[in-house]
Amino acid sequence: MTGAHAKRKTSGRAFVVVGVALVAAAVAVFAWQAAGVRAAEGRSGELCSQILGELDERVPVTAAAAGLDVAALPVLELRGVDVVARLQVATIGLDVPVAAEGSDAALVPTRVARADGDEGKVLVAGSTYQGDGAWERIGELAGGEHVTLTGMTGASQEYVVVSAGRTKADFDDDFDLLMYYEDELGNKTWAGCTKVS
Repeated sequence: MTGAHAKRKTSGRAFVVVGVALVAAAVAVFAWQAAGVRAAEGRSGELCSQILGELDERVPVTAAAAGLDVAALPVLELRGVDVVARLQVATIGLDVPVAAEGSDAALVPTRVARADGDEGKVLVAGSTYQGDGAWERIGELAGGEHVTLTGMTGASQEYVVVSAGRTKADFDDDFDLLMYYEDELGNKTWAGCTKVS
């Protein structure tokens, strides 16, 4: 009985040691990821601010009626980023550059290829901290808010928010412009817009 008791006690200690090691590893991974997010956040804020400053200097502002062709957005390389547009939502204080497809959405909001292949529509992925944290507020847009997408020629297109929400599924929308971010659990917070004619 004493030998069996000692064996169980040793096994129990081993489980505790393994459990503590797993918890320590999880904490280390979390700390490492948090440090990576903070570094991306700092780099993103600085990079977006520099790009917006250059856009203010280099891109002429024209009226929305100039007709932005979202299927063929010209690219302007700024600070090592292929920028295709500037996205603004005044009601939440959002003003960010939009990078071309294939760019790192952790640094600059990025145009994403649409599953339906419709080049006449725009899908933009970003991160919560972008636009001084305003990107995180896109899910709060209730509808009716105006959104402006300005291309590198200065031509722009006005949109109005028609819906916003949160989903874990793929997007199956028919919005002219869809903005979103994805959290660490795969939930997507989004706002869908339609063109203003």
